[in-house]
Amino acid sequence: PLDPHLQRLVELDRKLADRDLETQCAIAQLHLVLGEPEPAWRRLEAILADAGPWQGRAEHIAANALRRLGRHDEALACYERAIAHFEMAGRRRELGLVLSNLGGLHVERSDAERARRCWSRALRCFAVEGDARAEAVTLGDLGLLDHEAGDLETAERRYRRALELHEELNNRRSVGIVCCDLGELLLTRGSPIEARDVLLRGLEALTSIGDGRQRVLAEAALALAETQTGEDGQARLDIARDRAPDDLSEVMELYAAALRLDQARRARQDGKQDEERAILNAAEELLARVGTTPDEVRRVGRLLRAELERHRRSAGWAIAADASFFLTPEQERIDLSRRHVFRRLLAALLQARLSSPGETLTLEDLLRAGWPGQRVMQAAARNRLHVALSGLRKLGLDPLLQKRRQGYLLDPAIEIYLPDRR
Repeated sequence: PLDPHLQRLVELDRKLADRDLETQCAIAQLHLVLGEPEPAWRRLEAILADAGPWQGRAEHIAANALRRLGRHDEALACYERAIAHFEMAGRRRELGLVLSNLGGLHVERSDAERARRCWSRALRCFAVEGDARAEAVTLGDLGLLDHEAGDLETAERRYRRALELHEELNNRRSVGIVCCDLGELLLTRGSPIEARDVLLRGLEALTSIGDGRQRVLAEAALALAETQTGEDGQARLDIARDRAPDDLSEVMELYAAALRLDQARRARQDGKQDEERAILNAAEELLARVGTTPDEVRRVGRLLRAELERHRRSAGWAIAADASFFLTPEQERIDLSRRHVFRRLLAALLQARLSSPGETLTLEDLLRAGWPGQRVMQAAARNRLHVALSGLRKLGLDPLLQKRRQGYLLDPAIEIYLPDRR
């Protein structure tokens, strides 16, 4: 409880004959901590013209108060004066703290590049001063900027170093937050197993301190990681959505859409194209509809886009069971119902792929499949076969049809599924 401390400081201030500048700053700072920026600003406004040795601190606290009051231009001017004061005084730690808060103001003004410059400079100050706590926080802030800018490799490096520092300092809440951010990033990069382990660590830390909001974010990300590693994450996501505050509703929708992509994958494997397409379209519509703030929405939106892209890349090829048509990964449909030789050749290749992936069909196997019962001289037969296989390649099967020394096969590394017949 900070109220008693504030009251004692106010009482002390009343007793002092001349208003003590250090006490004024301390009172203003307590007002800010208590969420009272207006009285904090009123307390400092009168002394900013000449705060003596406390000028830098007064300007810094005043800037924080003005920032919370939405008076960003005035806050910026105070931050700049505080920076000039601490630079002249050579007080690196205080300079780092001002730069850190100024970076936050630039983020609020959607100026990520200026925020990056401020936080990078603050990081150097904290490293020189050996302030591991402030260094860890700033690394996390820079990691978020890199994360949102799409530089996932740099973001991951910063998150891991921040996590290491927070764990050394036993900052349980910060450990939980960074684990949540890192887990989200690992999901975006397509590493659900590692993401699950990191998120479980974060969830343990957040549960120990009772941080409900951040725990909801960790639970939602963990639900997706579990789903992608073969577990059932839907129940966990349902609980997270029930507990989520209103400002996280869009984030929960995005996670729910990401989980439904697993249903789309199963629908594709079962040949239910309409169901798969409906899930993908719903995810696209959601991404087009949701906003871009707060930052959780931007990052989880990026995650969902990455999942959609991975789903499309892994969509593979659809070949009808009777080889009457096939679909490319771009969903182009090629009809073979009247191309009887092509159809019989593809049917034989498909059957071999389904029964013995990786095994080839010899030229003789393919000749028997393409021209059953016909006896042709070997040279003419081989030429006929090569022309037919070349025709299949030109129709679009070239990425899928492979030639080996022993014969031909459909690439076993590319997914193939049997679609509904329509």
